[in-house]
Amino acid sequence: MNKKILLFLLIFLILIVPIIVYSAKGHNQSEFVRVDGIENFSSETVQGTGDYFLIYPRDLRVSQDFTLVKEVEKSGKVIRKYKIFDEELSRMLPHQKPNNMNQLYISFFGDTAIDNYYFTYDIPKKSFEKVNVDYFNFDVGIDHLMHYGNDIILQTLVSHKTGDQNYNEKIGGYNVSISNATVKKSFETEYRHSPLFAPILNFEEKLIYGTTATLEKNDEYAEHGIAIVDLKNDSVRYENFGTKDIALIPLFSTSELAYILGENGKMYVYDQDFQYSTYEPFKNLPPQQYYDIYENGQLALDDHRILYCLRGIGEEERFSLGILNLEGEPNFQLFNADFANTEHWYEPLYQNIEEKEIYVKEMSNDKEGNHIIILDSESLKVKAKIPVDSNHLLDFIVKIN
Repeated sequence: MNKKILLFLLIFLILIVPIIVYSAKGHNQSEFVRVDGIENFSSETVQGTGDYFLIYPRDLRVSQDFTLVKEVEKSGKVIRKYKIFDEELSRMLPHQKPNNMNQLYISFFGDTAIDNYYFTYDIPKKSFEKVNVDYFNFDVGIDHLMHYGNDIILQTLVSHKTGDQNYNEKIGGYNVSISNATVKKSFETEYRHSPLFAPILNFEEKLIYGTTATLEKNDEYAEHGIAIVDLKNDSVRYENFGTKDIALIPLFSTSELAYILGENGKMYVYDQDFQYSTYEPFKNLPPQQYYDIYENGQLALDDHRILYCLRGIGEEERFSLGILNLEGEPNFQLFNADFANTEHWYEPLYQNIEEKEIYVKEMSNDKEGNHIIILDSESLKVKAKIPVDSNHLLDFIVKIN
């Protein structure tokens, strides 16, 4: 009888111990590593062993009061998770410019707080740093830092002169500000010429921003165009290139040229004397529904190439990822047929020069179509496609090793 009991206990232990160990491992894997402050988070401080960190910033709109980080392998397998507690961090909008490729400028959205700061991300060091903007008399709020040129240019949520948007119902429109953080000078935008959520060009000591159209009494939009701001004289002039009903978006600038893209598919290029030439970079494609930037659909790879998400062929929304080549006569070329005329849309995040990688979010209404695409920055071939969950909440990726 005793032998039967011992045999039964031995069999029981052989069966149950692996289950207990497996459950314990699963439990440990579901636990979170806590980090206080985004500036204390890097691949060195947390000693990650996976391939990438996927960063889902704090977003109170979905009841997430912390920044979630998933450490993953290229297959998408989650190695461990982190919770970063930092009230100054929310949904992120990273921006990279070719004359400073190792640094990203990070502004935020999705939070009602209006504060005078932004963050930078050092790509080689893999670390975040808060930058306080201390030259305003009011809390103006950083709307975004999408800009090109040598100086750091930002757009604010309210006017730097009053600390308010100064909405004028009689005239129509409101005021915010465009500011050069490098020289600490700002311009209050005029009524009926509020800025688009689009890049700002620092070109020939001027600032170029796109203006939001105003809805007229006849239900038609007016005041399309761009504004060219002279901060030295606190003056502005407007240009529409003869296209009164076409939205114009400042796209990119170098030391020699400034590129403006119209939603009609035409590109207007200023030289250093502010004389412009007109091009049709999409003329070899079928007619598109839209030509302008779709959400965060562009990334300047160098002084003459922009990774660009083109939206719309025919009546249905379709998307194509390609290269806007600005050398000589600007033209758009698809570089991979897999990304042409698809239902998926693409948001390039940034380019990692040291790793020779480009990170692109592939978005889809189909859950199976959500990925982070890793492109080789030289060949533009796909190195990896990482399947991700909740891609609409994912704003950033970090190479661990």
